[in-house]
Amino acid sequence: MNISHLYPWFRLDPLSGFVAGSIVLFSALILVYSFRFMRARGGLVQYYTYIILTAIASLSVVLSNNLLVLLTSWGFLGLTLYLLINMGTKESSKVAKKTFIIVGGTDALMLLGIALIYSLAGTFQIDQVSISLAS
Repeated sequence: MNISHLYPWFRLDPLSGFVAGSIVLFSALILVYSFRFMRARGGLVQYYTYIILTAIASLSVVLSNNLLVLLTSWGFLGLTLYLLINMGTKESSKVAKKTFIIVGGTDALMLLGIALIYSLAGTFQIDQVSISLAS
């Protein structure tokens, strides 16, 4: 698969290809196996939209080759997960808020890590990061 025109932002290697394939497989399984259960509930279009957006955000995280794209995709993934969790009962609203706070905290730590990597390596391109472990 040639995605060379997307090279600066995304990169496909054997490991990311395997994980991307797993994301596609499990997303398809979720869509198929949740159809019967969700048919009896409201918000079908909203649910399936969130599932598909979550899968797209997950693929973007796995295939990203730029730390800023990774951070943006990770934040969007947190948002879609929040929206999925919040679709349940009234009690799920509390769980969704807690999840969003935890994901927001990890976003802040990731931003700190990206700042450290950029200060040491001088680039946001993941494949160009080379940091020596020797002091």
